[in-house]
Amino acid sequence: MQNEYLFNSKGQEAFKILDNFDVLIYISDIETYEIIYMNKFAKKIYGDNKGSICWEKFQKKPKGICSFCTNERLLNNNNEPTEVHIWEFNNQYNEKWYEVHDSAIVWNNRLVKLHMAIDISNKKRDESSLLQYITLHEIYFDISRILNRASNFELNLHEILSILGEKIDVSRVSIFINSTDMKRTKKSYQWNKQGTNLRKNISINIENIDLYKWFDITNEKRVLNVLNIKTDLPHEIAKQIDPSIVKSLLIAPIYIDKKLFGFLCFEQCDFERKWKYHEIRIIRTCSNLISEAFKRNNYENEIIDSEKRLKIANASKDKFFSIIAHDLKTPLSNIEGLAELLFINYSKWDEEKIARFIKHLHNAAKRGYNLLENLLEWARSQTGRIEWNPSRTDIKKLIIETIDIVSDNALKKQILINTENVDNKFVYIDINMITTVIRNLLSNAIKFSNIGDTIKIETKLINKKYLQVSVIDTGVGISNDDKNKLFRIDITHSTRGTSDETGTGLGLILCKEFVEKNNGKIWIESQKGKGSTFNFTIPLDFEQSVNYTKLA
Repeated sequence: MQNEYLFNSKGQEAFKILDNFDVLIYISDIETYEIIYMNKFAKKIYGDNKGSICWEKFQKKPKGICSFCTNERLLNNNNEPTEVHIWEFNNQYNEKWYEVHDSAIVWNNRLVKLHMAIDISNKKRDESSLLQYITLHEIYFDISRILNRASNFELNLHEILSILGEKIDVSRVSIFINSTDMKRTKKSYQWNKQGTNLRKNISINIENIDLYKWFDITNEKRVLNVLNIKTDLPHEIAKQIDPSIVKSLLIAPIYIDKKLFGFLCFEQCDFERKWKYHEIRIIRTCSNLISEAFKRNNYENEIIDSEKRLKIANASKDKFFSIIAHDLKTPLSNIEGLAELLFINYSKWDEEKIARFIKHLHNAAKRGYNLLENLLEWARSQTGRIEWNPSRTDIKKLIIETIDIVSDNALKKQILINTENVDNKFVYIDINMITTVIRNLLSNAIKFSNIGDTIKIETKLINKKYLQVSVIDTGVGISNDDKNKLFRIDITHSTRGTSDETGTGLGLILCKEFVEKNNGKIWIESQKGKGSTFNFTIPLDFEQSVNYTKLA
């Protein structure tokens, strides 16, 4: 038998030499895949499988000829041996890396494959560590560069997420932000790998989950390592994330000023992923960097808001002194002038003329008093000296009482104030503030209405939580440009009425202040030449008054 040559004295000497190598060596028939020889090192890994079919023994779950088999590469078109084929292979049995040298040789007229595999696991670990080190520093450098540039915060954040997603090769990178009451966390920012479905508006109920404890019990220093979300997460959380889509998660908390602000999350969708140590380091460090980014953005926004408030405060101061210097001075000067004329000419004039002068004097005093009243109320509101004292109030009764205050001005212009569409509803408001609002809106409507016009006051329910009050006139109306100037203290805007009435523009600013203090909002609908409608909302009950939410 030709195979007996393998076991003669020369063959035995060759095998002894191969057995002494700490290298995995086996010989197999290229055509039949029969294992002819295995050295001691190979037997330690696979067992003695001489005489067996190689692909049946060298796979954990045999499924036919190995996909990485090199037999065909070792022969040319004439079925003759070619040069040695060198490649790298990760062994499933011991999870080590090998550099493989395969060659075809003729052994006793039989084509066989000589397979030699050298353990290069340490080399691979060194290469992997170096690659991870380089990746870490590239990520940290890129993120630091982005955070240090002056540009849009949200664009910077999305760029950071894309860098993380691409460098780590993950399906999604997301930032969840917790609600202030810590009842829900919402996916607020995300990057998606191309081909991965975008999942918007993901909001997870975390009310019954002790999040602090949840992170404290993990072994990765406050990083949650989830191989399988079905088994590694609380059921109520896994269900909301949807385990049919997301397979594995790596989550790090984001803290701002020692408060749990949200989470940075890596999502793997297409397979279960065993997260590596360097990936855990990356998410932990990046959650800290993102925390600093949010903190700095909050500070910058606070500075911008502070600058806006300062600008408004300066404008308020300028407006205040302008009104005192000019608008308040005018009625006082008129009073002084009229009083002086009356004093000088009292004995010369007849009773009719004296009565006429007294009437002018009264009107000037009234205008001055009304202006001073608005000024003082507004000044008190700016300094926080007006306290909000709400009570349950009949709105129809309040409106009718306020109409009495402005009835003289309406009578002079023969203007009717219609309250047919005012409901008997109770609201929860500060009576003095809302009285001032209605009085100012009615005074404005009278001022800009023509003689003989009708002003309507109407009310209607909004969402069964608020009452909308509307003061409607058919007067001169307001242009779009002028509408944008109303309610703003930093822009001086005052228009004379249809009977040449003057004003300061302060009344509407005061209305806005007081409506908002009562947790409502105010707005105008108007068209030049076709009249105006001033609307404001007020809450119906205490709960809505305290917990105000903006109306749609």
